[in-house]
Amino acid sequence: GAGIVGLTLVVALQRMDVDNKLDIVVYEGSDVLGEIGAGINIWSRGWHIFKSIGLEENLIKILHEPPDGKERLVLRYRKSDQRDGLFLEDLICTDGIYRFHRGELQTTLLAQVKGDVMRFSHRLTDYEEGGKEVKLLFENGQTSTCDVLIGSDGIKSVVRRCFLEKQKVPRSLGPEIVWSGEYAYRGLVPKAKLQEMYPGHPACTTPTMQIITYTVSHLDLVNVVAAICDYSKEGTVFEGQASGLQCTQAELLDAFKGWEPEVESLLKCIDQPTKWAVQVVNPLDQYASGRVVLVGDAAHAMLPHKGAGAGTGMEDAYILASLLTSPSCNKAEIHKVADIYDLVRCGSGNSIARESREVGRLAQLSSPGMEQYTENDRSIPLSRLEDTMRRIRDRMEWLWLTTAEPERIRALNLLERGSKRSRAVL
Repeated sequence: GAGIVGLTLVVALQRMDVDNKLDIVVYEGSDVLGEIGAGINIWSRGWHIFKSIGLEENLIKILHEPPDGKERLVLRYRKSDQRDGLFLEDLICTDGIYRFHRGELQTTLLAQVKGDVMRFSHRLTDYEEGGKEVKLLFENGQTSTCDVLIGSDGIKSVVRRCFLEKQKVPRSLGPEIVWSGEYAYRGLVPKAKLQEMYPGHPACTTPTMQIITYTVSHLDLVNVVAAICDYSKEGTVFEGQASGLQCTQAELLDAFKGWEPEVESLLKCIDQPTKWAVQVVNPLDQYASGRVVLVGDAAHAMLPHKGAGAGTGMEDAYILASLLTSPSCNKAEIHKVADIYDLVRCGSGNSIARESREVGRLAQLSSPGMEQYTENDRSIPLSRLEDTMRRIRDRMEWLWLTTAEPERIRALNLLERGSKRSRAVL
């Protein structure tokens, strides 16, 4: 797959492969590249990966605010489900958050891919894993073989489906993909239109949540994501089309009736909103085995409330690329690479997905202990709201205070120790 995570993996592999031992092929199901959705947020952990694989200079060109070491506002939390909204807290961190338009980021990454590695209109239907290679079967009737198959094919991953079938995961453990109970209304608002309707609107200068807004494409557009939730549906299978459903502006406005005027004016600027059922992957016990590895949403598609989905996939790519390009890795060691990757990344990815759910519940004031409160409820004590903000911050700050380097070093050390033991036996 040639999404953000897949392309990050390709660039990382090519730039780390100093011995030129890899022959990389990217199979993409579509006939052209096209990212769905407008905005993508990358925290400092993800930016550190981009810097480590030499992409900083290229990506700065599509950022409105290049990193300069200064503290920046990332999120402004307000209790907006009442006519007189209540300010709660500003989330501030060094360099803030890196906001990209998905299409621009994908195009920039693709431009850094070297050689003729892309194969479009190749949609995988199955694979057959042998002792020395993996045979790939495609919908167009073609076949191919590889030493290692990396599934970066998104939440509807065919690689994951086949992987689980071949691992004989019992169906009684539930479906791979489940509905979170959330709908997300999405839309892009021209900044000029919003300023004309509501001069000085905070969405033009500061982001908000649980309706989330942020500017993209060098501040010409405001990306809007407005979520509604029915947690009684959490864990069920969503019936019908889940993504990009057309809905009316009236439906959107009705969903947020009674919210503060800034919200109302913002939503009125979305002429053609779309509606998305937010789905996730049930936690997997394995991300890799043998010659098959899962990365990104194929492994751990999660709720967006930490803004960590893409970044977590980038960490998968960074660590896997480091392992595959290590001098200690050869064809005979691929199964060891898979085992080490699984050991290092499976628990981490599942933990981040779990925390993303927790942050969502906290931000929507529906976490345990808040059951007695309802939307538009003015009776929530300020102390409870302040405690909620603290708990959100505690679950978020690792995104800008830490990097993936310790995990990468741990993975490489495990591979090197295993390689030394193998040589000693020989």
